[in-house]
Amino acid sequence: MHGTWTLARRFLRPYTWPVVAGIVVMAATAGLNGLALKKLQPVFKAVFEALQRASPDQRAAQMHQLWHAAGALFIAFTAASVGLALSSYIASWAGQSVLRDIRAALYNRLQFVRIRFFEERPVGELISRVSNDTQMLQRTFSGELANLVVAPLTAAVFLGLMTSYSWRLSLLMFVVAPTVLGVTKLLGTGVRKHARRAQEAMARLAASIQETFLGIRVVRVFNLEDIMGQRFERENEAARRETLRVERLRALSRPLSGVLAALGIVATMVLGAHEIIAGRLDPAALMTFILMAVQAGNSLSKFTQEVLTLHHAEGAALRVLELLDEELETPDPPDAIELTQMAGELEFDHVSFAYEPGRPALEDFSLRVAPGEHVAIVGPSGAGKSTVASLAARLYDPDAGVVRIDGLDLRKIRRASYRRFLALVLQDTVLFSGSLRENIRCARPDATDEEVLAAAKAAHAHEFISSLPQGYDTELSALGSNLSGGQRQRIAIARALLRQPSLLILDEATSALDRESEAAVQENLARLMAGRTTIIIAHRLSTIRGAHRIVVVLDGRVVEEGSHDELMAAGGVYHRLYCAQAEVERATVSSSED
Repeated sequence: MHGTWTLARRFLRPYTWPVVAGIVVMAATAGLNGLALKKLQPVFKAVFEALQRASPDQRAAQMHQLWHAAGALFIAFTAASVGLALSSYIASWAGQSVLRDIRAALYNRLQFVRIRFFEERPVGELISRVSNDTQMLQRTFSGELANLVVAPLTAAVFLGLMTSYSWRLSLLMFVVAPTVLGVTKLLGTGVRKHARRAQEAMARLAASIQETFLGIRVVRVFNLEDIMGQRFERENEAARRETLRVERLRALSRPLSGVLAALGIVATMVLGAHEIIAGRLDPAALMTFILMAVQAGNSLSKFTQEVLTLHHAEGAALRVLELLDEELETPDPPDAIELTQMAGELEFDHVSFAYEPGRPALEDFSLRVAPGEHVAIVGPSGAGKSTVASLAARLYDPDAGVVRIDGLDLRKIRRASYRRFLALVLQDTVLFSGSLRENIRCARPDATDEEVLAAAKAAHAHEFISSLPQGYDTELSALGSNLSGGQRQRIAIARALLRQPSLLILDEATSALDRESEAAVQENLARLMAGRTTIIIAHRLSTIRGAHRIVVVLDGRVVEEGSHDELMAAGGVYHRLYCAQAEVERATVSSSED
């Protein structure tokens, strides 16, 4: 249970005093229960003697003793019940606080892990880890975790009291208790193994659900409902099967513990009768002893169930720890420079980079972009165009070579200060839940409504926003799915323009726009990009003819560069790409006219 204990040590520390207070209250509750049971003997004795004696005076004295003992018993049980409620609330408060802190730690950690981490794992799996795994831990940290300390102490207290009544009968409990603990340890091994598998199965199930819903249009068009349904059923059944294995083992622990406890009680009654006959025990003491044995058994049961819960949560705890220990982005060096202004000179100096070893995306790539220059990066799919944008945004660091801004190595600049001067518009537009106004303003939270409006107009988005019933206050669904692809792209462009960046990166920024909207946006972009260093990753070559310079990338290297006219005259890679694309566009136009 290393993972669970590690999480407990790491996250319970701020709540040490409430946890200690809860343990003290639980211990006091156990003591009150022991006191209450000890008070039972005079009650039983008075009852038994009243049955044997008929003298009115003696009966009156016995009833007085009975009321006195019963009152003390009521007060002790009431105090114990209040203590139990209080300790349970303290445990729940501390547990829920710990779970909140774990979720916050996971979320904050994942925001700053390497970008590559997200490319290696399905988003559904990460969602499952943050939600399902922490939900599994709730059974541990929100439960009676203090029972791991208090329950065995309570059992020990009762065993001590029982020994004071009859050490011979107490020997039975010293045989039963280790047997129960041994069974728990054996079952716990299986619970831990299958609980880890169950959590992994739940993560795969969550990933399957997310992929289906995000790709629902593809699923519908290609009639993949049956295939995706079968995949879901496999993952769903695997999760059910592994979870049932865990619950089967947990359920098995209860009858085993119960049978052992029942055998102990029955044996106690039989041997207790012999002790009464021998004159070493009276009936009242035997009844009290049996009730104490039941309480000791209950305490052991609580302890074993808590141990099994810990085993159950161990898989989830280890998976949470894996995320909490995940490697972060390379930290800024202690002497990193705080960038206060940017001219915008961008340089790639013999840069090499690979997402996977042995498969370079860029190799010995060199490029210099002057301040205010607009450079278009073109090339076939997989040539490395988007990698250039990612390195310029410092989402990755190069494996070899240097990326510089204004002559400074990006790795020697504080990331946050660099990115304040940067705006990035991707081909796959990402919008967030919230209003359209909030989605644009997130680029610059202190922007006024007038500035938001101006950015939307420049991005050719104001017209469609104004036509919506709530206008700029329209709430977006997850990922902005209640907008069209072109509308989402225009919001992303408006967001980038509001940033007023010194370095603007457009990675297929107008790919989702129709030709009429694209022409309008290109006209506004051309005016707004004036004076800003701009990297344009373009697939539609007809849109970048006005760039100051066009750089052709092939297999991660620069193979050609120049203006549109120069590259067309050279008759090289760009010429072939442009002519092939023009032919496709002519065929498309001709087909639409027919």
